[in-house]
Amino acid sequence: MIIENLSGVKHEEKGFTAEIPIVKHEKQYSEDAFIRMHYHSSFEFNICEGTQGTINVEGRTFDLSKVKLIFLPPRTLHSYRIKSNKGNIKVWHLGLHLFPLINSKAIEDFFHNSTYQISRELEFANKSEDLLEDIEKFKDLNKSAAVLNLLNQFHKTLKKADEPGENPFLHKIINWSESNYHESITLDQGAAAVHLSRYHFARKFKSHTGSTYMEYLNNLRLESSLQSLNAGCSVSETAERSGFSDVSYFIKKFRLTYGHTPLEYQKK
Repeated sequence: MIIENLSGVKHEEKGFTAEIPIVKHEKQYSEDAFIRMHYHSSFEFNICEGTQGTINVEGRTFDLSKVKLIFLPPRTLHSYRIKSNKGNIKVWHLGLHLFPLINSKAIEDFFHNSTYQISRELEFANKSEDLLEDIEKFKDLNKSAAVLNLLNQFHKTLKKADEPGENPFLHKIINWSESNYHESITLDQGAAAVHLSRYHFARKFKSHTGSTYMEYLNNLRLESSLQSLNAGCSVSETAERSGFSDVSYFIKKFRLTYGHTPLEYQKK
C-alpha cells in the first residue's frame, strides 16, 4: 500500500494567487493508496472516472465505483482508500477569497462543511466539469460569473432534508492531532483529548474513518517528515521533528510507505 507521495495532503492548495484562484490536479493510482483524513480551506470538486475504492466524508463511507462527482466545501473532513485501477480522479480546488467581486464569506457560511454532496449522475458531473473549465479560462467578470453559476448548481440540488451533519468527534481529534503529532502521543492521550476511554476511542475512530488512530497518526507524521527532508534536515532530526521516537522504526515505516529510505529520498 502507498500513501500519496507528496509533502502533505494539503499540498493541493499551494500556489493560490489572485491570478490563479483555481488549481487542478489529475490523479491515477496504479497501486492501492490510502489518503488520510484531512480537510482544506478551499472548495474541492472531484470528478471520478472509473475509480475504485471508498471515500469517507465526515464519518460516512461511499463506494467510489458508483460516484461521478464529489463536492466538498471548506473544512469538510474526508479520506480515501483507493484500489489499484485504470481510472482517474480530476481534482479542482477553488479559492473563493481570491475573487474580489464575490462575497466569499457569505457563500462559505452557506456552504458549510455539512453541505457536501456525493453525486452518481453523469450529466451533473459533466456540467460541473464544463463550468470548472470555464473558470480556468475566463477572465475578470466572466470568471466570477462562472464561479457563481457553478456554486448555484449545488445550491439548487441541495436537499435540506438529506443534509448530512458535521462530525464533531472527528473534527476535534483531527485538529488536536495536527497540533500535537510531533509529540510522543499514545492511544490513551488521543482518547483523553476527546474525553473517551481508550477502548471506546479506538473503536469509534475506526468505525468513523476506516483506519486505526495509530495508522492515521503515522501517516500524518510521515507527511511531516517529507517536509523536513525537503528542508535539508538529517534523518534523525526529521524523525524527532515528526514525532518518531525511534529512528529505526521511522526508517522502516518510511521505506514501507514510499519505497525507499529517507536518505535515498533526500538524495533524489
